[in-house]
Amino acid sequence: MMQASKKDLSFIPGGTALPLTYLSRCTQIGFNSYNTKTDFMDDRPNDETERRVETVQYRTQHPIPPSSRVVTPFKSIQEWLQFLCEHEHHSEPVSEYMIAFSEPPRVLAYLVGRNHGIEQGVPVTRIVFQPKQYMWFKLPTKKYGGLTRQQLVEKIHSELKEFFTTEQFKKSFLARGYNISTNFQEDIWSL
Repeated sequence: MMQASKKDLSFIPGGTALPLTYLSRCTQIGFNSYNTKTDFMDDRPNDETERRVETVQYRTQHPIPPSSRVVTPFKSIQEWLQFLCEHEHHSEPVSEYMIAFSEPPRVLAYLVGRNHGIEQGVPVTRIVFQPKQYMWFKLPTKKYGGLTRQQLVEKIHSELKEFFTTEQFKKSFLARGYNISTNFQEDIWSL
């Protein structure tokens, strides 16, 4: 992850930092932390190992899930992305477009553009783009409903990779992001 200097709190790759209230009707900020265990070798002659626990903190902005009823006219992920590429435009720099999926059986997908930066020494991920229409897409049960989680992941990645080869994608705002990732796999596409 790239880091911004303390003097310049703008987000990478050059956009300005947005206030926490930006997109507040559709997003929420989560403050996360986790512990890591690290073994360090001591310089003593007997090569003793010291174990330290370090706490890592980061802030991530997430979209607020919609109500239980999401209705979209699309029959596939590709149709949904084609619509977004046709009707949405975003010219500001975006570090990463994230296509995230909920777990089966009720699989919802969403698309957002995110930038990563540092605020007060803490890594922060902010949403800087979300589609005006159809940010959320409910995967059709007919096509995706009977799949195991692993089969769903493979099918989604296959469809996304196929979509990334189309001219429509190559001319879209999505192709101007530095990378596209899913919550199943980082960097499914990059420049």
